[in-house]
Amino acid sequence: MDYLNWIQKMVTVRDEMRSLDSEKLYRYYPPNKGCSAEDIFQVENRLKITMDSQYAKFLKCADGWREFFASISLLGTRELISGPDMEMAKELLKIVHPLNPQLGFAEDELLPIAVDEVGACFFVITPPINGENGEVIWFAGQEVERYDSFDRFLSAILQYNIDDLEESFKGQESK
Repeated sequence: MDYLNWIQKMVTVRDEMRSLDSEKLYRYYPPNKGCSAEDIFQVENRLKITMDSQYAKFLKCADGWREFFASISLLGTRELISGPDMEMAKELLKIVHPLNPQLGFAEDELLPIAVDEVGACFFVITPPINGENGEVIWFAGQEVERYDSFDRFLSAILQYNIDDLEESFKGQESK
Protein backbone atom coordinates (compact mmCIF):
# COMPACT_ATOMS: atom_id res chain seq x y z
CA MET A 1 0.00 0.00 0.00
CA ASP A 2 1.12 3.53 -0.73
CA TYR A 3 0.80 4.98 2.78
CA LEU A 4 1.43 8.59 1.77
CA ASN A 5 -1.39 8.34 -0.77
CA TRP A 6 -3.67 6.75 1.86
CA ILE A 7 -2.84 9.53 4.32
CA GLN A 8 -3.62 12.19 1.69
CA LYS A 9 -6.99 10.58 0.92
CA MET A 10 -7.80 10.35 4.61
CA VAL A 11 -6.83 13.98 5.22
CA THR A 12 -9.02 15.06 2.29
CA VAL A 13 -12.02 13.14 3.64
CA ARG A 14 -11.49 14.41 7.19
CA ASP A 15 -11.08 18.01 5.93
CA GLU A 16 -14.37 17.75 4.07
CA MET A 17 -16.03 16.30 7.18
CA ARG A 18 -14.69 19.20 9.25
CA SER A 19 -16.05 21.75 6.78
CA LEU A 20 -19.53 20.19 6.96
CA ASP A 21 -19.52 19.37 10.69
CA SER A 22 -21.73 22.26 11.83
CA GLU A 23 -22.64 20.41 15.04
CA LYS A 24 -18.97 19.77 15.92
CA LEU A 25 -19.50 16.02 16.22
CA TYR A 26 -15.79 15.26 15.96
CA ARG A 27 -12.40 16.81 16.52
CA TYR A 28 -10.05 16.79 13.56
CA TYR A 29 -6.34 16.27 14.06
CA PRO A 30 -3.63 15.86 11.44
CA PRO A 31 -1.51 12.72 11.48
CA ASN A 32 1.73 12.87 13.44
CA LYS A 33 4.90 13.14 11.41
CA GLY A 34 6.57 9.82 10.67
CA CYS A 35 8.97 8.10 13.04
CA SER A 36 12.45 6.81 12.40
CA ALA A 37 13.70 3.25 12.08
CA GLU A 38 15.37 3.83 15.47
CA ASP A 39 11.96 4.60 17.02
CA ILE A 40 10.61 1.27 15.71
CA PHE A 41 13.71 -0.51 17.04
CA GLN A 42 13.19 1.04 20.48
CA VAL A 43 9.55 -0.09 20.60
CA GLU A 44 10.51 -3.62 19.59
CA ASN A 45 13.26 -3.75 22.23
CA ARG A 46 11.12 -2.23 25.02
CA LEU A 47 8.12 -4.45 24.32
CA LYS A 48 10.18 -7.48 23.27
CA ILE A 49 8.22 -7.89 20.04
CA THR A 50 8.75 -7.86 16.31
CA MET A 51 6.41 -5.21 14.98
CA ASP A 52 4.14 -6.07 12.08
CA SER A 53 5.94 -4.89 8.94
CA GLN A 54 2.95 -3.02 7.48
CA TYR A 55 2.27 -1.22 10.75
CA ALA A 56 5.97 -0.33 11.09
CA LYS A 57 6.08 1.05 7.52
CA PHE A 58 2.95 3.10 8.18
CA LEU A 59 4.43 4.55 11.40
CA LYS A 60 7.39 5.80 9.37
CA CYS A 61 4.86 7.90 7.40
CA ALA A 62 2.53 8.82 10.28
CA ASP A 63 3.64 8.01 13.82
CA GLY A 64 0.10 7.78 15.18
CA TRP A 65 -3.01 9.79 14.49
CA ARG A 66 -5.29 11.21 17.14
CA GLU A 67 -8.96 10.55 16.42
CA PHE A 68 -8.45 9.38 12.87
CA PHE A 69 -11.88 7.73 12.95
CA ALA A 70 -14.54 9.25 15.21
CA SER A 71 -12.90 9.25 18.67
CA ILE A 72 -10.50 6.38 17.88
CA SER A 73 -6.79 7.19 17.92
CA LEU A 74 -4.10 5.17 16.18
CA LEU A 75 -1.17 4.71 18.55
CA GLY A 76 2.30 5.83 17.56
CA THR A 77 5.67 4.69 18.87
CA ARG A 78 5.58 6.88 22.00
CA GLU A 79 2.10 5.66 22.95
CA LEU A 80 3.08 2.03 22.30
CA ILE A 81 5.83 2.28 24.93
CA SER A 82 3.70 4.08 27.51
CA GLY A 83 0.89 6.53 27.94
CA PRO A 84 -2.74 6.71 29.00
CA ASP A 85 -4.14 5.37 25.71
CA MET A 86 -1.92 2.29 25.84
CA GLU A 87 -2.68 1.72 29.52
CA MET A 88 -6.41 1.92 28.84
CA ALA A 89 -6.10 -0.48 25.90
CA LYS A 90 -4.11 -2.96 27.99
CA GLU A 91 -6.74 -2.84 30.75
CA LEU A 92 -9.50 -3.39 28.20
CA LEU A 93 -7.57 -6.32 26.73
CA LYS A 94 -7.29 -7.90 30.20
CA ILE A 95 -11.08 -7.76 30.49
CA VAL A 96 -11.97 -8.77 26.93
CA HIS A 97 -9.41 -11.52 26.28
CA PRO A 98 -10.92 -14.12 28.67
CA LEU A 99 -14.39 -13.44 27.24
CA ASN A 100 -13.25 -14.29 23.70
CA PRO A 101 -11.80 -17.83 23.78
CA GLN A 102 -11.98 -18.13 19.97
CA LEU A 103 -9.16 -15.62 19.46
CA GLY A 104 -6.40 -18.17 19.07
CA PHE A 105 -3.78 -15.86 20.64
CA ALA A 106 -2.48 -15.39 24.16
CA GLU A 107 -3.17 -11.99 25.69
CA ASP A 108 0.52 -11.06 25.67
CA GLU A 109 0.73 -11.80 21.91
CA LEU A 110 -1.78 -9.05 21.09
CA LEU A 111 -0.47 -5.52 20.65
CA PRO A 112 -3.02 -2.72 21.10
CA ILE A 113 -2.70 -0.28 18.19
CA ALA A 114 -5.81 1.91 18.47
CA VAL A 115 -8.30 2.88 21.15
CA ASP A 116 -11.20 5.28 21.49
CA GLU A 117 -11.10 8.02 24.09
CA VAL A 118 -13.68 6.46 26.42
CA GLY A 119 -12.58 2.84 26.20
CA ALA A 120 -15.66 1.60 24.36
CA CYS A 121 -13.57 -0.07 21.66
CA PHE A 122 -10.00 -0.82 20.74
CA PHE A 123 -7.94 -2.61 18.10
CA VAL A 124 -5.04 -5.04 18.46
CA ILE A 125 -2.63 -6.56 15.97
CA THR A 126 -1.63 -10.20 16.17
CA PRO A 127 1.77 -11.71 15.54
CA PRO A 128 2.40 -12.59 11.88
CA ILE A 129 0.33 -15.53 10.68
CA ASN A 130 2.02 -18.12 8.42
CA GLY A 131 5.02 -15.81 8.02
CA GLU A 132 2.75 -13.09 6.64
CA ASN A 133 1.43 -9.98 8.34
CA GLY A 134 -0.60 -10.04 11.51
CA GLU A 135 -4.35 -9.59 11.67
CA VAL A 136 -6.03 -6.55 13.19
CA ILE A 137 -8.91 -7.34 15.55
CA TRP A 138 -11.54 -4.79 16.57
CA PHE A 139 -13.09 -5.21 20.01
CA ALA A 140 -16.11 -3.54 21.56
CA GLY A 141 -16.71 -5.88 24.49
CA GLN A 142 -16.33 -8.78 22.09
CA GLU A 143 -14.69 -9.25 18.71
CA VAL A 144 -16.45 -7.00 16.20
CA GLU A 145 -14.35 -7.43 13.09
CA ARG A 146 -11.10 -9.04 11.98
CA TYR A 147 -8.95 -7.66 9.16
CA ASP A 148 -6.40 -10.00 7.62
CA SER A 149 -3.70 -7.33 7.56
CA PHE A 150 -2.91 -3.82 8.76
CA ASP A 151 -3.37 -2.59 5.18
CA ARG A 152 -6.91 -4.04 5.07
CA PHE A 153 -7.60 -2.35 8.40
CA LEU A 154 -6.47 1.01 6.97
CA SER A 155 -8.62 0.50 3.87
CA ALA A 156 -11.63 -0.21 6.08
CA ILE A 157 -11.01 2.87 8.25
CA LEU A 158 -10.81 5.07 5.16
CA GLN A 159 -14.07 3.57 3.90
CA TYR A 160 -15.76 4.08 7.30
CA ASN A 161 -14.75 7.75 7.16
CA ILE A 162 -16.05 8.06 3.58
CA ASP A 163 -19.33 6.41 4.60
CA ASP A 164 -19.61 8.73 7.60
CA LEU A 165 -18.99 11.73 5.33
CA GLU A 166 -21.66 10.60 2.88
CA GLU A 167 -24.27 9.52 5.42
CA SER A 168 -23.82 11.93 8.31
CA PHE A 169 -22.45 15.10 6.79
CA LYS A 170 -23.48 15.29 3.16
CA GLY A 171 -26.92 14.05 4.18
CA GLN A 172 -27.23 17.18 6.38
CA GLU A 173 -26.78 19.43 3.34
CA SER A 174 -29.94 18.17 1.66
CA LYS A 175 -32.14 18.62 4.75
